[in-house]
Amino acid sequence: MWLSFTKLELPSKLCRLMVPFFVEHIIDALPNSELFGDFLFSVFNKGQIYSVLSLAGIFKLIVHRNFEYPEFYSQVYHLTHSSVCYSSYSQKFFELLDLFLSSTHIPSYILAAFVKKLSRILLQAPLSHQFVLLTLIRNLITRHNVLLPLIHRDEPVTFTSDPYNEEEKNPKNSKALESSLWELTLVRKHWYDRVSKKADFLDRQAQEQENLLIWKSVDELFEEIMARKFGAGTAESTNGNDQESNEENEEDEIPKKKKKKVTFVELRSETKHPIKDNELPMNYIKPASSFLRHTSIDYKLWQP
Repeated sequence: MWLSFTKLELPSKLCRLMVPFFVEHIIDALPNSELFGDFLFSVFNKGQIYSVLSLAGIFKLIVHRNFEYPEFYSQVYHLTHSSVCYSSYSQKFFELLDLFLSSTHIPSYILAAFVKKLSRILLQAPLSHQFVLLTLIRNLITRHNVLLPLIHRDEPVTFTSDPYNEEEKNPKNSKALESSLWELTLVRKHWYDRVSKKADFLDRQAQEQENLLIWKSVDELFEEIMARKFGAGTAESTNGNDQESNEENEEDEIPKKKKKKVTFVELRSETKHPIKDNELPMNYIKPASSFLRHTSIDYKLWQP
């Protein structure tokens, strides 16, 4: 029945619903699931979200049915692009990519090409995806020791000196093995300290186990950022329900030094606005008359 059904010309909306259901619940129970290879490839050739939906099924045929598809990783590599981060299927794609690259039998040039391309995507990805991409990159390095030279190699350090060719469709010809992950060093200068801190694994001992890909929406990240106290360079979020608690332990391995309290502004003893910890000091004393003499603003209007 399923074989006859998959030979029909399915409407796009039905195809988007049927393929995930077929891959997750049906294909494993079929005795001759390799017969559905043509159907999955026809869906894959439609591109965009259809390619992503069919990838899981094709991967199952390769792993469990010895289905031959030599160009599988090249096709997935071609789909791996920064535009995926802005698509509706980005979460599904990166979770599948984490699964596809879990095998220990993948050639080193393919692994290097993927980790290098993910590092490039990291520079263009929205904040909501940068945490996930850093976790995925670290997982790849944890699984495959062959990628360690890309971290410890001093050259290249700039885009222009990088031999890696991002536009090359064939991972073998991308020259990723000759490159380095200088992009991760750049991310350590990120404006959001939690992202830069997450990239600090470059200087740490290799982790023994992988981490889950934890997703946060734009709204969740906005609330997390706005919950922090402004003016403190290392202020911590007041939200105690951190969804990345499984990764926070590795960040706490580095002891935090106590910072000396620095007084930025000398306030009069009679001020009613004392400085609180982790808050930006404010000067509530009205300025002298000469302070605004070159403007049209009346300094007398200044109210503490």
